[in-house]
Amino acid sequence: MISAILLSAGLSKRFKSGNKLIHKYHRKEILIYSLKNILKSKIVEIIIVTGNDHNKIKKILPKNKKIKVIKNSKYKYGLSFSIKSGIKNVNLNSNGFFICLGDMPFFTNKSYNKMIKHFNKSNKHPLVPFFNDEMRNPVLFPMHFLKKLKAIKGDTGAKNLIIKNKYNKIRFSRSKIFCDIDTVDDIKNFN
Repeated sequence: MISAILLSAGLSKRFKSGNKLIHKYHRKEILIYSLKNILKSKIVEIIIVTGNDHNKIKKILPKNKKIKVIKNSKYKYGLSFSIKSGIKNVNLNSNGFFICLGDMPFFTNKSYNKMIKHFNKSNKHPLVPFFNDEMRNPVLFPMHFLKKLKAIKGDTGAKNLIIKNKYNKIRFSRSKIFCDIDTVDDIKNFN
C-alpha cells in the first residue's frame, strides 16, 4: 500500500494571477490535472494538504474515498509545515508515501506506477526520480522516514534530508513530466 501527500497550500507568489492551483486550463483546474494522475495510479491514499484558499480548493475536489483533505493553518511559515501536516495523517499501514506537488500536472499515473514498482523491490530508502542527473519530484519515502521528516524546518522541502541519507535513483527520459506551473507563462506552455 502506497500513500501520497499532495502539497497544495502555497501562496503562488510568482503566479501573479491568483492561486495557480485553482487557475483553470481547458475548464479544469491545474490541481485537478495533478490529482487525476495520482487517482489513476496504484496509490491508495491521497492526503491533500491545503492552506491558502482552503475552501476554494476543497470545493473543486472530486468525491473519492481515497482523498483526505487536511488544512495546514501554518502554511505561511513554509513548506516544511505542509509536509509535517501531511505526514501526521499518513496511514501507518502504508509501505511508503510520496510527497507530491500540486503544480506538477504532467507527472503521469504511469510514472507513479513505475516508481511504485521500483520501490517495492527494495523499500528501505527514498526513491528519487532523476532527469539529466538532477533530482526531481515527487519522491517516494519509506515509512521510517516519517520521523526524520518531522524534524525539517522553515520553507524547505526534504531535499537536504534526502542528500544526507542513502537514497535510490530512478531515471526518466522525458523532461516534460517534471514541468511545474509557477507563472502565467507556464500555463501558456501547458500544451
